[in-house]
Amino acid sequence: MPNHCAMKFFLSVLLLTGLAAAAQKASFREIRLRPLPRFENTSDSTIVYPIVVMKNPAVGKRINARIREEIIGELPTKASLRKDLAGMVRNGLTDLSYEATFNRSGILSITISQEEGNGPPVSRYFYLNFDLRTGKDLTVSDLIEDNKLDSFRTMVSSDKTDSIKRHLNREKDDLARKEIDSVTYHWVVDEVTANCMDSASIVNFSLTKDHIEIMDPCELPWAIRSQEPEYGLLYTYTRLRGWMKPAFKGRLY
Repeated sequence: MPNHCAMKFFLSVLLLTGLAAAAQKASFREIRLRPLPRFENTSDSTIVYPIVVMKNPAVGKRINARIREEIIGELPTKASLRKDLAGMVRNGLTDLSYEATFNRSGILSITISQEEGNGPPVSRYFYLNFDLRTGKDLTVSDLIEDNKLDSFRTMVSSDKTDSIKRHLNREKDDLARKEIDSVTYHWVVDEVTANCMDSASIVNFSLTKDHIEIMDPCELPWAIRSQEPEYGLLYTYTRLRGWMKPAFKGRLY
């Protein structure tokens, strides 16, 4: 009888712990600013900076420090966040936005996009993933079993290479139809072959309700930016069921 009671107690604690983790999510406050008219003439607040709010202030502080580090950088001054953002606006920041693509079960995945208009437009994307129980970054190695990590990287690299090869075939067809000139075609081929083929980084990723997307774009020089390969490296949690660490199976799906 005592053992039966102990088992019921253990199951009750496990259930409550699971429910608490499932309910744990982040909320947001925002700082909204407008760009300077000389960079972008708009009356809209196109600069929206996210501030994560957690029940545990220490966790929120750690997450917000990481977001600030990515967007603003590690500054030697102790200026306020608003002053730092105002400085970025003066330097040409025109757009800043965010999207929480996964925000439940104690996990937050957030994508932040940033654009500058001081000179040729510059776009940046940041992909941040956090364990909301601790505020620490989540990496692919936190999610994928250690003995499956190399094979996962190989799979991503193969998928990326196949996508790029298909893109180069389309570029070749465009050349045959004279939709692009030979100089542009060979420039694209040289850049893509030298910098994007047969390798992949799995450092940057985004989580959604049903898949993980590896963010490893093939970026080209500004003059041929329109010819960049477009592809998605998406892997459903169902497909990765045998690859993922048990601790995250129940939290992601």
